[in-house]
Amino acid sequence: MSLIGVDVGGTFTDVVIVDRDGHRTLTKAFTQRDRPAAGVLDALALAAEERGIGCAELLLECDRFVHGTTLATNALLERRGARVTVVTNRGFRDNLLIRRGFRPDQYDLRAPPAEMLISRRDIVEVGGRMDAAGAEIEPLSGNEVHECADAVAATQPAAVAVALLFSPLNDAHEHRISEAVRLRLPGTFVMGSADAAPDLREYERWSTALISAYLGPLVAGYLGQLRQDLEAGGLRVPVEIMRSSGGVASLERVVGRPVDLLLSGPAGGVAAALSHTHRMGKANTVAFDMGGTSCDISIIHDGKLSRTHHLSGESRFDGWEVLGAALDIQSIGYGGGSIAWVDAAGGLHVGPRSAGAEPGPAAYGTGGLEPTVTDAAVHLGYIAPGAFLAGRMELDPSASDDALTAVATPLGLSPTHLAAGIYRITSGAMADGIRVALAARGLDARDFDLLCFGGAAGLHAADILEQLGMSCAFIPREAAGFSALGMLSAPREVDGGASLNRTVDTLDRAVLQSTIARVEGQIRARLDKKERVVALSATSEMRYLGQTHEVMVPIAPDRLSSRHLRAAFEESYQARFGYRSAEAPVELVNLRLRATLETPELAFASDTTSRATEEVSARTIYAVTTDQWVEARVLAGGSMDCGSPLAGPLIVECPLTTIVVPTGATAVRTTLGDFELRLPQDAHE
Repeated sequence: MSLIGVDVGGTFTDVVIVDRDGHRTLTKAFTQRDRPAAGVLDALALAAEERGIGCAELLLECDRFVHGTTLATNALLERRGARVTVVTNRGFRDNLLIRRGFRPDQYDLRAPPAEMLISRRDIVEVGGRMDAAGAEIEPLSGNEVHECADAVAATQPAAVAVALLFSPLNDAHEHRISEAVRLRLPGTFVMGSADAAPDLREYERWSTALISAYLGPLVAGYLGQLRQDLEAGGLRVPVEIMRSSGGVASLERVVGRPVDLLLSGPAGGVAAALSHTHRMGKANTVAFDMGGTSCDISIIHDGKLSRTHHLSGESRFDGWEVLGAALDIQSIGYGGGSIAWVDAAGGLHVGPRSAGAEPGPAAYGTGGLEPTVTDAAVHLGYIAPGAFLAGRMELDPSASDDALTAVATPLGLSPTHLAAGIYRITSGAMADGIRVALAARGLDARDFDLLCFGGAAGLHAADILEQLGMSCAFIPREAAGFSALGMLSAPREVDGGASLNRTVDTLDRAVLQSTIARVEGQIRARLDKKERVVALSATSEMRYLGQTHEVMVPIAPDRLSSRHLRAAFEESYQARFGYRSAEAPVELVNLRLRATLETPELAFASDTTSRATEEVSARTIYAVTTDQWVEARVLAGGSMDCGSPLAGPLIVECPLTTIVVPTGATAVRTTLGDFELRLPQDAHE
């Protein structure tokens, strides 16, 4: 019997299979943009072939199937969602169109606003009104409800969002309208804002409902088709889905709230990084995930991950904001498929545009003509053309050279100097992203280790270490499919929340206890009979009265007094901003509760086997630090003996990833099967 994790990225679909004894199988297939479910089946077929069995037998043996995907994120960024009609209170038709009044560049008055998800004609107004305490101050008549449903039907929507004022305090009007629309338009995806996000932030809640509706038909169609294909192929267990929060939920729960998929893929990698950090006995690591399309950065400090409930700021999706539990992940547009280009002034840039899987980098020979990070790595000798994708795909170095030459010649550069420039820009941008993420938390990179994963991370690990003044990087043996592995180690979770908007000195302990009990009851009511809660955790969102944004503060059931709440908030606030106020009132805005359900244990096998390190060959690679070609040994990663450091320059080749070890650096295989990369102590002097 086995556990299967699947991660659908922008370029590759990864499958990791873990047996009860900890034995693992990792395979990759190209993501099929127009038919992502087919890419999943392709990757599963490759995994079955590698194990010497049929795909049907592989699925029949499966004890647990967990899936993560970038489908929702890409659909939102590329505007491939459904046509949505929004129902809102009379007089508030333009709220979603005005948004927060942000411009893409606040200093550029001519910059066009971000593209809208809806048009004004697709916003329907309705009577009825709740006040700020949740009391009905304007009744909603039956005639108005039916007229509203008719008006919605006239717009011929694929999905509907019902977004009314103060619905988290009283959602009776939202539910009546939602039910009327469902009766009038059977099968249409309908999302109420109080169901999407039980928060009193009006615009953010409405934005969350809109995006849920925008993504709903696409997510439901894809996941429904995937489940149907898997069950037809022999799968007999439920399909579970990785959520942005770092936990796993049932397919039905995610279909009911599609915004939970926005960070689904990256969250799997972060979950794996947290588990791996604990197994290594470390407390501080930077999780660095470089795939084919983007690079994702997250910080593990004192053994804990940073979480958020508001995807905004750096994570804002073209001005649309999302409320919901999520890991704090910073994404930048640098991956193996990122395209190098030259601006009007002759400056070289890399990304964020990516060649993806289609047409792919020039080296793939599948139609790509522009130079990418992968093409630069091929030209510099880092990637062996015959070793790509475990030897299943032969790369074309001449195509990489042609693509590089086409850009290099007008700049008066050689292809090699252009390739080195692409490599430096990419490493520098990712190092800057890590530096900013740490600085925002008042942390020093020198106090952290780098945990690198994703198929392309090992190519840049040493360069990033040097730029940040760090000394050690770990590349897991499953680096190329680490996110898929993380989905199998992520806990099953169900969460809920409530808005309070009360200062802590006026918040009675009994009120807080009853609110926690009510939210817990709502969570337990959503569980199946077989699901068992093993842990409950509560988090509050608090701020000084009058502030705009909150700080997330864990709270303990036995420390609910105003004194304890204020002390917990001030401690978190001081750690984040270096400041606290003894006079300002503290407001508890929202309460969150997370139930962790019983989750199968994932087996991990150590690697203490003594073996003779196998030198595959030697080849010439380009050392970007000294701008010269050097001779490097090429080693098979699976043959490296544990605990025996090897000095660079060398290339460590694993079936689905490559690690560059420059001159002066050393690489060693650990008992966990990782590859530990170290720079000399004087490398940063």
